[in-house]
Amino acid sequence: MMRRKKTSSKRGTVGYVVLGTLVVLLVLFCIIMLMGALAPMILRMHAGDQPAMMTMPILIYCIFADLILLEVVLLTFQPGVKDLVPDPEAQPTDKKKRANWQTVTCIVCCALVLCSIIIGPNVCTVFTEQGVDSYVFFKTESYTWDDIALYELEFTKERGLSLSMFISKDKFIPLFGSDKFCNQAFVEKYVDEYGFACHLKELAHNSDTPFKVIGREYIESFFKDSIYWEHIEKLIQ
Repeated sequence: MMRRKKTSSKRGTVGYVVLGTLVVLLVLFCIIMLMGALAPMILRMHAGDQPAMMTMPILIYCIFADLILLEVVLLTFQPGVKDLVPDPEAQPTDKKKRANWQTVTCIVCCALVLCSIIIGPNVCTVFTEQGVDSYVFFKTESYTWDDIALYELEFTKERGLSLSMFISKDKFIPLFGSDKFCNQAFVEKYVDEYGFACHLKELAHNSDTPFKVIGREYIESFFKDSIYWEHIEKLIQ
């Protein structure tokens, strides 16, 4: 009899985990869609209708955090032997304590998920034709392209292609590598971030700002057959 109870408990637990994981992935997909819907509104609020691109460096970490929090909620309500096979000797106070703990855990995790949905797209860097602005809900830093002292294009196997814009020796702003959103005006004028990087190289040339390329041969061998080669070729010339 005990063996049957353990078998039914294992089957119930596995079924709960499988179904719960599917629900978690569905909820996570909805969260990503919601963040994606917030991005154009936030970019429009910061840059208006001018060509602009917004990078969101912590967005991916917020999504991972949401996945962990949703899994915590899933495991909190995971049924065990006592749930699937009721114990007649169980005390009502024990069930009440567990229910209270589950409720508190669910509320805290859901509140943190909501915070991450709001925070993720609102910690961003906005690139326009006038310059670059950093935001943590509100503007925290603002630079024009005349403030850039050095552009550094580099390719490494670990980081891929990166374009760093140095304000000073220890202060730089990356253009590539983060989750990003471009408005329609930006796409129509520059196509993508590589096209915009070509525009920045022209600005650097006109203002005599150094544009340094590191790993030129690796960039050429890696991107020569890619759809981005037209713009990248201009960057490494």
